[in-house]
Amino acid sequence: LGGCRDGGPFHAARGWLGPSVRLRARPRQAWRARPGSLRVVPGVFISDVFARPVKVLDPDRHVEVTCSIDAARLPSCPLRVEAVLTGRSRIIARASRSLQIEKTGKTDAALTLSKLGNVKLWNVNSPHLYEVKVILSADGKPLDEYQTRIGFRDARFEVDGFFLNGRRFRIFGLDRHELYPYVGFAMPPRALRRDAELLRRTFNCNFVRCSHYPQSEAFLDACDELGLMVWEELPGWQYLGDAAWKERALRDVQSMVRRDRNRPSVVIWGVRINESRNDPELYRKTKEAADALDGSRPTSGTMTPSSTRNWLENRENWNQDVFAFDDYHAAADGSVGIAKPIPGVSYFLAEVVGQFNYSGRRGFNAKYRRAGDVELQMQQALRHAQAHDRAAAYP
Repeated sequence: LGGCRDGGPFHAARGWLGPSVRLRARPRQAWRARPGSLRVVPGVFISDVFARPVKVLDPDRHVEVTCSIDAARLPSCPLRVEAVLTGRSRIIARASRSLQIEKTGKTDAALTLSKLGNVKLWNVNSPHLYEVKVILSADGKPLDEYQTRIGFRDARFEVDGFFLNGRRFRIFGLDRHELYPYVGFAMPPRALRRDAELLRRTFNCNFVRCSHYPQSEAFLDACDELGLMVWEELPGWQYLGDAAWKERALRDVQSMVRRDRNRPSVVIWGVRINESRNDPELYRKTKEAADALDGSRPTSGTMTPSSTRNWLENRENWNQDVFAFDDYHAAADGSVGIAKPIPGVSYFLAEVVGQFNYSGRRGFNAKYRRAGDVELQMQQALRHAQAHDRAAAYP
């Protein structure tokens, strides 16, 4: 509505905004927003597809495809749903079934893509991707189609380490925010993809934690393609609100999982608000929501010294699969301290270094920038190296 004025071409908007409302650009302030999209669909369409690879390390690996069909009206004839798996423009498998829509709203249809003995596994060095296309038709005529990418990989967090495709694998990664100087969250896709390239190819990371919110699809697309594994978590930081607020947090978990559950790069869901206090009822619900929509990935959420107080004695209220800890403490010599893992649980070191004042042994007032004070930058880099080196001392 950038041209909205009295009597102007957008005068119809005045009835909605009210006669005294004007839309003007603020002086010397740019208006920026995230991109959006508008999808035009028929009266019966495919609203969602979950293509879940199963038993990927076994000869009888297959893909369980769940298609959500949304109907605004009842079709006059049975429909046909077909799923096709392709790789490098070659059809690898297909499956189809007829579907009778008996009610308006959502109807799920399940198909299985099998005989996949020759597919290649997705890993950090060879991130093989495949495409699943689902086609909805009636009387032989296509109504709608839905495409998504998948990868075949097995990622497990065990007590004795992380295993990728059955082999013990050492995680080396960083946390990422999607907030840029001057433009905030409105960076174009090419810059978001470039961030993934820097993490994977320049910093040699094999893992990134998307802190502390689901991040751009452009960034996650690049992670799928580059072999950069992802921790993705619901939006939030320390604060927990009232009952209505918690319902929105639960909704955010569901939206996150639905959007990104086909991605091979995402290997763990963060379903606790970052560094929040313990709330057994809320975090039981968020875990159950993630598991109901995608039972193929573990859940976690960062803990702090305050939320781990008496934790071992009350582990039945913890609810998560992987223990994750934000470890900010100095060693005796003022270097980076790393706590020993907790015996008996899968242990994930989620944060360290940041702006913690190691020289002063406390506080988060160690400011730094990408450019400027070279000595400060060197100190920051050395602390990251200390953190990774000392964490690697615990097999």
